[in-house]
Amino acid sequence: MSSSMKKTLHFEKIRDTIRADSNFYKLVISMFVSCIAGPSTGQIFPLYFQKNGISLAEIGLIASIAGFAGILSSIISGKLSDMIGRKPVILAGYFSYPLVCMILLISPYRVSFYLVEILRMITTGMYFTADYALISDVIPPARRGIAMGIWQSIALSLGAIIDQIVTVGMIYNRFGIEVYLVLVALFQIIGGLIVLLFVNETKHQDAKPASIRTRGHLSEVHLQSPFHLSSLHFSVPLLLYLFSSGFRALGQSMLMPLFSIYLMGIGASITEMSMVFALAWVVQLIAPTFFGTLSDKIGRKRLLLAGIIIEGISYVSFISATSFPQVLLARLVENLGLSIVTPVGIAFLTDFLVPSERGFGIGFYQSILRIDSAASGVLGGTLAQFYGFSMIFTIAAVASTISALIIFFFVEERKQK
Repeated sequence: MSSSMKKTLHFEKIRDTIRADSNFYKLVISMFVSCIAGPSTGQIFPLYFQKNGISLAEIGLIASIAGFAGILSSIISGKLSDMIGRKPVILAGYFSYPLVCMILLISPYRVSFYLVEILRMITTGMYFTADYALISDVIPPARRGIAMGIWQSIALSLGAIIDQIVTVGMIYNRFGIEVYLVLVALFQIIGGLIVLLFVNETKHQDAKPASIRTRGHLSEVHLQSPFHLSSLHFSVPLLLYLFSSGFRALGQSMLMPLFSIYLMGIGASITEMSMVFALAWVVQLIAPTFFGTLSDKIGRKRLLLAGIIIEGISYVSFISATSFPQVLLARLVENLGLSIVTPVGIAFLTDFLVPSERGFGIGFYQSILRIDSAASGVLGGTLAQFYGFSMIFTIAAVASTISALIIFFFVEERKQK
């Protein structure tokens, strides 16, 4: 190959890298904008439901029904993103989300609370699944860890910090839920417009792989999707990883719909509650990029295990916490674990997936994480109502331990290329 051809290829590689990174950062900006008013709905809505006479057990039931909707949304959205592209699915999620706010504004009744949570889980399932697929499209495996870390730090955490300090601490606390809901809807629309105008489509047109492959002594089985529109190849390590991930999410899925109520129960004010969530997001602002980068250099598995163990330690800390500072510390430890597990876990997953199946694979993974929220929402609400939150924290700690053991002994790590 002549030197001029080598230079041309090198230039084209640099150009493609710049374009890919540009697409990635535009997506980061869109998610950052939407998170300025959005993540806090998970804490504000349960408080609003309780204020309108909904019990802890029924709040758990609402979370369970919405969880099932989120499962279907993640799987179908991932499949659709493989078929029609990532961008249309992301846009559908963003522009449908304001319906959540509209329904709650015009119909503050029990039946509306179910509908609101169902729509919230459907829409977030759509854009989160397609977002992760788009990032995996444009960022190669060797840099995927740092990309997921930047995504978690800037797109989610920085926006969520502003959400807690400004949207909740100032707007909601002073003007009430009506103004809060208008802001949430507005920022979702702005985030969608950024994607519409500036983010390029990345859908792969890769040929589908063979129906059965063998890698080493582990066979990969060709499975049809529920609606027979494409396939996904499950290796034994991938199946075990998916199972362990869903099991690990058991405690958190029981806790999160009720966490703001738990804080109110220990005497925390709205301002203190905002501080708990904001400081937790500060941890996730700093840590994910560091650990994502580290996973690109030293491998995913060790860091993933460390994150799961740290989460387990945090749940044990919650059990013994008796004061607001102790609860705050336990929450910070929990979010340190999440700061590792979230970016490294999704990068670990995508190392198993071929591009033509990536959207469906990520959607399936997202649905696995939500299976617990669907099944355990009622359980969490019932346990909290009759046995207290310590029972939930105990189950969460045990689930984290078992998940770490499964990954340590049975899940191999794929080499990054």
